[in-house]
Amino acid sequence: MLNDFIEKVVIHEAEGGRTKDRIQQVDIYFNFIGNFVLPLSEDEVEALQSEEARRAEEIAERKRKSSKKSTQKRNQKRAEIKAKAEAGAGDQEAQSQLAERKQYQVRATVKSYRKMRDDALSGDPIAKVRYEKTLAMRREAYHSKKSEQTA
Repeated sequence: MLNDFIEKVVIHEAEGGRTKDRIQQVDIYFNFIGNFVLPLSEDEVEALQSEEARRAEEIAERKRKSSKKSTQKRNQKRAEIKAKAEAGAGDQEAQSQLAERKQYQVRATVKSYRKMRDDALSGDPIAKVRYEKTLAMRREAYHSKKSEQTA
C-alpha cells in the first residue's frame, strides 16, 4: 500500500568521498504533493550547525597535523643534505642536491613575487597592501645593507 503513495525516489551522488563524513541525499516524491521535506526545529538546526562546526574543526586539525608532519620530514631531509654537503667536499651528490634546492627556492620566490605584483597591478586591494609592504621591507633591507657596507 505504501508503494501507491510514492511517485518516485531520487538518490543523489554521495559527497565526502570514502570517509566517515560521507553524505548522500535521498528525495522521496509522493503522489499529489511532490517532494515533501519536514521543517527542522530550532534545536535540530543548532545541533546540525554544531556538528558541522565540529567536523570542520576535526578536518582542520587533521590537515594541521599532516602539514606539520610533512614539514618536519622535509626539514629533516634538508638538514641531512646540508650536513652531508658541508661535511666533506667529496660528496658531490649532496652538494648538487643542495644547489638544486636553493635554485628551486629562488625560482619559487620570484614566481610568488611576480604573482603578487601582477595581482596588485590588476587592482586587487589586498594584493596592493601586501605588495607595498614587500617593497617597503626590500627598501629597508637594501638601505641597512648599504649603511653596513659604508660603515
